[in-house]
Amino acid sequence: IGDNPNIKSLGVPGDTDVANDFLILDSSGADGYLGLNRFVDDDVILVYGGGSVGIGTRVPSVKLEVAGDVKATGYYYSSSDKNLKTNIQPLTNSFEKVQKLQGVSFNWKENNKPSIGLIAQDVEKIFPELVSGQEGEKSVAYANLVAVLIEAIKESHDFTLELQGEIQKQQSQVEDLKEQIEELKNNNLCLA
Repeated sequence: IGDNPNIKSLGVPGDTDVANDFLILDSSGADGYLGLNRFVDDDVILVYGGGSVGIGTRVPSVKLEVAGDVKATGYYYSSSDKNLKTNIQPLTNSFEKVQKLQGVSFNWKENNKPSIGLIAQDVEKIFPELVSGQEGEKSVAYANLVAVLIEAIKESHDFTLELQGEIQKQQSQVEDLKEQIEELKNNNLCLA
């Protein structure tokens, strides 16, 4: 650090047992990034001038891209204030649409780790607004499926209540028919 224009980075030595374990703060790149790097592909942190952050990736395609699992002790909150939205419309036919989704189990190609989820291309056919990315790297906004699932449950509940009403109506009709049959039996006995 100083006013020497020939120094482009600051190196901070790390553990002497690991030859490449050091920190570089680099702002000399043509792409204007600040890199915090251990020079191991899975431990790269890059903060780009455009505001994108990549962890485990050298070229983040969104504001924050993490190549690997993420663990947090807090909560993830999505902005959802009514004042931030326009053209607010209730979801319709959610149950029917959810019926078209296929949950799958699979293994990730990169590490053979088993997982479960949905196929982005399948989701895109039904909910295109929940899928982003180019072919070969599509992502699903799983958290946004919550709204769809809530509405599907409500639609299912309404349908269940409707069926219960029909069942009660039919049970009442059956009881009425039983009474009529008993009356007819009694009247036939009297006529005989």
